[in-house]
Amino acid sequence: MDISSSLLLLSFFLFVIIIFIFNKINGLRTSSVSKKKPTEHVSTHSYGPRFPQGSLGWPILGETIEFVSSAYSDHPESFMDKRRVMYGRVFKSHIFGTATIVSTDAEVNKAVLQSDSTAFVPFYPKTVRDLMGKSSILLINGSLHRRFHGLVGSFLKSPPLKAQIVRDMHKFLSESMDLWSEDQPVLLQDVSKNVAFKVLAKALISVEKGEELEELKEEFEQFIRGLMSLPINLPGTQLHRSLQAKKKMVKQVEKIIGDKVRREKNKEEDGAVAKDVVDVLLKDSSENLTHNLIANNMIDMMIPGHDSVPVLITLAVKFLSDSPTALHFLTEENMELKSLKELTGEQLYWNDYLSLPFTQKVITETLRMGNVIIGVMRKAMKDVEIKGYVIPKGWCFLAYLRSVHLDKLHYDSPYKFNPWRWQERDMNTSSFSPFGGGQRLCPGLDLARLEASIFLHHLVTRFRSHTPPLIFTKSYSLLTIIPSAMMLSDVSESVKASGEATVPSVPVKPVNQTSVSSGDEKAGDVSSVKSEVLSAASSGPSKSIGKAGVSVGLNIGAKYKASVSSRDKGKAIVGKAITFRDVTFGPYDGEIRFRLIHFWEAWNVQTKVLIGLEMILIDEEENVIQGFIPNGRIETYLRHMKAVGTYRLNNFFGSKSKPIYRVAEPDVTVSFSWNSVLYNLEDSSINFPEDRFRIHGYREFEAASDQRGDLYDYVGHIKLVNGQVLSDGPLLDETEIAASRRVELHVQTHDDPVLKLYLWDKAAFQFYEKFKASVGTARVILVTTLNPKRFGGVLSLSSMASSRVFLDSNVQETRSYLSWLDSNLDVANRVNAEVVTKPELATLGDLFSYMIQAAAKVL
Repeated sequence: MDISSSLLLLSFFLFVIIIFIFNKINGLRTSSVSKKKPTEHVSTHSYGPRFPQGSLGWPILGETIEFVSSAYSDHPESFMDKRRVMYGRVFKSHIFGTATIVSTDAEVNKAVLQSDSTAFVPFYPKTVRDLMGKSSILLINGSLHRRFHGLVGSFLKSPPLKAQIVRDMHKFLSESMDLWSEDQPVLLQDVSKNVAFKVLAKALISVEKGEELEELKEEFEQFIRGLMSLPINLPGTQLHRSLQAKKKMVKQVEKIIGDKVRREKNKEEDGAVAKDVVDVLLKDSSENLTHNLIANNMIDMMIPGHDSVPVLITLAVKFLSDSPTALHFLTEENMELKSLKELTGEQLYWNDYLSLPFTQKVITETLRMGNVIIGVMRKAMKDVEIKGYVIPKGWCFLAYLRSVHLDKLHYDSPYKFNPWRWQERDMNTSSFSPFGGGQRLCPGLDLARLEASIFLHHLVTRFRSHTPPLIFTKSYSLLTIIPSAMMLSDVSESVKASGEATVPSVPVKPVNQTSVSSGDEKAGDVSSVKSEVLSAASSGPSKSIGKAGVSVGLNIGAKYKASVSSRDKGKAIVGKAITFRDVTFGPYDGEIRFRLIHFWEAWNVQTKVLIGLEMILIDEEENVIQGFIPNGRIETYLRHMKAVGTYRLNNFFGSKSKPIYRVAEPDVTVSFSWNSVLYNLEDSSINFPEDRFRIHGYREFEAASDQRGDLYDYVGHIKLVNGQVLSDGPLLDETEIAASRRVELHVQTHDDPVLKLYLWDKAAFQFYEKFKASVGTARVILVTTLNPKRFGGVLSLSSMASSRVFLDSNVQETRSYLSWLDSNLDVANRVNAEVVTKPELATLGDLFSYMIQAAAKVL
């Protein structure tokens, strides 16, 4: 045993002796209970209530030293496991100077935590009670606690506060991560602690920056050190310094409260929306919520920002660094969300983060394994019988949550980090209680999840690991990130055509070797996913932190070929193939087979950044779905793709479809992942449909006008081309089209009203080429993915980047309409003078403005 360990044990030895003395002086230990013989609580019948077995340990010391030393060992559960074997899941002990009933039974813990104050009340060591004060939310009971807890809990769950926290987390994280430099270790817990404290201080008392925040933080650091100090309140001791620090903080918060009251009185802001927790409590009419009580509790509520949330974030990153597969899935999910928001030009909202299914599973599994709160203490106010055990009046009760969360009875392979276990598992069970339970359930549990989700999102979307970036010691506070082992995530990264692969993030298998799922593995089954056989991870070169122009990315070149293979053309497909109707959200290691109908580039209209490549795919059952390839992977696949080609894809991610301008019915998109493998099926005997259209008529387009909803297809006959009637043999000038970037048509479906059809850019030139080839005789047109909008009071349809143009006999739909038209020539010759001659009230500037704003968003 080294010197530091010896000093630690000696300190705790002195600590428990002093606790014992103070307990004697203050009467904390119930003498009447300690004098009782256990036999008074044990039934003579084997089936009756029984007093838990166990040992009270050494005189005075009890079992505190062994309890504490095990917590600092390589096997923190050894203390509990040893006694569970000897005495069962509920046993008696003596720790921290108090006779204690320890429970590692999920049902017993749930029953105690859900009990009211007539049976159990909160219990903490004397040091904690002195620091918190009698009016702390952690100690008060009855109606005052319910009122306080309800007011605070409702505000912390409110959407406005969550929106504020998203903005603050983004701001503080960006400020912090901008300072990360190459080869300078980043203490992850310190970073997360600093960010979480700022967020919580603003949410509680609206202190955001400046000397006021720094002073508050400095005093809080001094205050928090006293929670595990010796219970000696003498000048020079840690407890004394901590108590003085809290007095200063309470005075500071009372001043803030006084200023709020004066402002409200002067400005009569009774109806103003609460900006922080203090505002919520001040608006309550209860006389019990004094300014001093509010100020004291604001200090106590800052503890999660210093402890619980930073530990949760740190352990999540630690567990992910030990699980490359989980890290990959979490990164893919967050990158998909980022790409979607960039595509639509929308901001990230709090519900976006909480709706990430795999990210939430990671956080849940971290809470289970990490046990941010290892246990909850209560004191019995009377003899209580639970599940055949008697908990005597006056005894302390320790609900040891950690043992429940790591119990084989409740979890398979409990020491294995496996987020996928929560795919089918219900979190609302007695075997999972990371935030306590009952009336004292932590009111900030949703915020803890939200803050962890935001932190992980920023970390994995801004940086990508290419060597193990973490250095982990027994003390999680020393968990560090080495930025030089990571690289900036650049949305415009590309794959070079040549070069050797360098610094791969996982063992890479050359993709010219077959890598297909066996079909027996379930997506998300950790035991079946082997990272060493993942196919080429094509992360392109990016700028390294701290040095411009230095690439630490993975270049796919001569040694590792692109993730596309054609060697298996026409061969039987190995592995389980699924259809598009079976694709839902989440990762897949199976296979899909499809025809690539069409693909186009997706740009962010505000930033002018290429987001990726979008596609329309159709499977053998005529199911159509949208596909997406992120920008960094375009060059890997694009040179092997062609419209109407047939392919099979292994390893992909089912991501949420964009909410506006969708081009296919499913609300899920097939996204190419870093390990996706695309195979040509040109010689396959599988019969894939050529295309599938979603045709709307005038009334459907009119109902959807200006709604930015799904994009549908149109078929009808042409009445005018750039103002010229077909009978005049209209001539189109390619130079004029290039200058105006559009062709304007008047079209009609059967005898529906005439409407205007604007073909822009690529669609305009596609029409020009086909109309020219028909020598100006084409009469029927079909255009896909059109956006309905009213210009000058007239319903108009505008093409998008995803639009395609077909004329006369190009496809079956135009051929069928042409046949109808030949039988109804009177319709073709009928002219709606009002529509055709009505002046265009929308200017070209309006049209171009609309095109710029809307067309790119559909991509």
